[in-house]
Amino acid sequence: MNRFLIIVACTVLAACGGGGGDSTDTNTDVDSSGGCVLGGGALPFGSVSINSVRADLFSFVEVAAGVYETESPTVSLGGDVLEQTHDTVTVRNETTGESVAATGTLRATPAGCLVGHWTADPIDLAIGSNSIVADDTNDTDEITIRRIIDTSAPVVVSEFPASGSTDAATNTLVRATFSDFMDAGTLNVTTVILTDPTGIEVSGTVTFDAPAKEVTIDPASDLLPSTTYTARITTGVTDDAGNPMAADHTWNFATADDGSPPQRLLARPADGDVCVAADAAIEARFDEPLLPSSLSSTTVTVEDASSAPIAGSIAFVDETLTFSPDVALNPGESYTVNLKSGITDIAGLPLAPESWDFTTEYAPEGTWTAISPSGVGGREDHTAVWTGTEILIFGGHGGGTFAHAIQLAYDPATDQWRQLSDVDATFSRWQHTATWTGTEMIIWGGRDWNAVYSSGGRYDPATDSWAPVSDTGKPAQRYDHTAVWTGTELIIWGGRRLGQQYNDGARYDPATDTWTPVSSVNAPQARDGHSAVWDGTQMIVWGGESDIGLRLREGAMYDPVTDTWSPLPTQNAPDPTQTGTVPPAVVGTGFDMFLWNHYSEFEVDPWTNVGGVV
Repeated sequence: MNRFLIIVACTVLAACGGGGGDSTDTNTDVDSSGGCVLGGGALPFGSVSINSVRADLFSFVEVAAGVYETESPTVSLGGDVLEQTHDTVTVRNETTGESVAATGTLRATPAGCLVGHWTADPIDLAIGSNSIVADDTNDTDEITIRRIIDTSAPVVVSEFPASGSTDAATNTLVRATFSDFMDAGTLNVTTVILTDPTGIEVSGTVTFDAPAKEVTIDPASDLLPSTTYTARITTGVTDDAGNPMAADHTWNFATADDGSPPQRLLARPADGDVCVAADAAIEARFDEPLLPSSLSSTTVTVEDASSAPIAGSIAFVDETLTFSPDVALNPGESYTVNLKSGITDIAGLPLAPESWDFTTEYAPEGTWTAISPSGVGGREDHTAVWTGTEILIFGGHGGGTFAHAIQLAYDPATDQWRQLSDVDATFSRWQHTATWTGTEMIIWGGRDWNAVYSSGGRYDPATDSWAPVSDTGKPAQRYDHTAVWTGTELIIWGGRRLGQQYNDGARYDPATDTWTPVSSVNAPQARDGHSAVWDGTQMIVWGGESDIGLRLREGAMYDPVTDTWSPLPTQNAPDPTQTGTVPPAVVGTGFDMFLWNHYSEFEVDPWTNVGGVV
């Protein structure tokens, strides 16, 4: 059982004789002036001394509410009357260390100060609704705390913010005070709940102040202005006697109005976007929640070029409005998104009407068809050229482990692979160039794990044979260079070798198997990873990276007839910091060079097409 200690603070006792006090006896001493004193010192720990009468054994007993013993417990100190009113009596559980204060009056009628047994008068004390009584049935005095069993349901007696209030701060704490001491273990986020107007629970922490009988919800972030919230305490909470609430307790309050109407922050597709997927969802993000009931087919519409509305569904989640068309939009057609009058935030403040346009992408042409596997394993950093009837695959490596020495040709008409002849074949490599001349594939440069090459070879698919490329006058060994075919010559330019970059090159004539150097006068700065195309009369070089990794925003044109360079303009040129990759996609159109890439940043504009034509 638990043991309790009662400490009594008292005033001066009535006179009853003489004697001296000590700190260890169990009887009341008489001082020389005839007054009774209390044991003369600190009370022994773990015992109770009431006018020096010790009670060492305590018990904790539960009885039904309102039921008491038939005989009132009594106490006396002998024949003379002694009555003492005490200001404070503290009862402490010596097992747990918990202390509680008792209230009431201790009265005793002593027959004599040296008599140390209990007789006639009751100890009239209580701890809340729990009675403290004394019993004198044996030599060891026993004080019993009789707990009254509580069977009444707890109720909420006060709320904050008050029910129906409309001026709560957005950083408010939500509180409720109970009528009883509660079981703290039952007060948590599943039983004490705060929800927004859409019924979504507000995340936060729940704490309980036991002495104050008060539970608090601390939202994880500020509440929204001009918004009505609902607080609910469920029947899952109980008092310390295990009694649940009879019914859920619910109240509503609203935060103060911030006076600001809602605003759209972003849209996807954005105004003016083209090539939008025909099945893409249409979205708009706002700076605060909108009133769901204000979003309908009359206030949110998507119309085609003839102003006919498109059927679809509307959703609003996390400040984002989504319109999902019932069927895919038509390809290559313009559409208008309309946010019309009647849309409001939760406080009823209106959204300003607005519209924006976008255009869907054109319908794709052709179909994809799987091709048969080659049977020789995968590779990367290889090259591929189209001969008009076959795709020729050369070089590469198998996932960083070996150079791929098996060269292949694929015929899409028959879905068949064949291996190229390896007689007199050029050494396998990667980061080289491969160029189709109309009759031959010319391989040049590149690297493997052990070397960087300044050699090449020519493959004729008609005879399945290789021929060497002359070494006389060839460019220095390199990789990440470019190669373009002029119709009669192959031009090699730029690239790198280990830590060195090049801004030179040479022209190779397969008809004569000879090299001619490319002039370096007015040539662009050294680079690798650049782009080069043939426009019919000149080679156009653009972009790439410098020796310090800087993305370059310049280039030049080379005329092989005059062996001269002329710079490209930089005004309105694409920004290499926004092309996402180096090099960008480059196509020679026959009269200019087209550069294009894609850069996405939803923070300002979800999609940005980056490119240019020179």
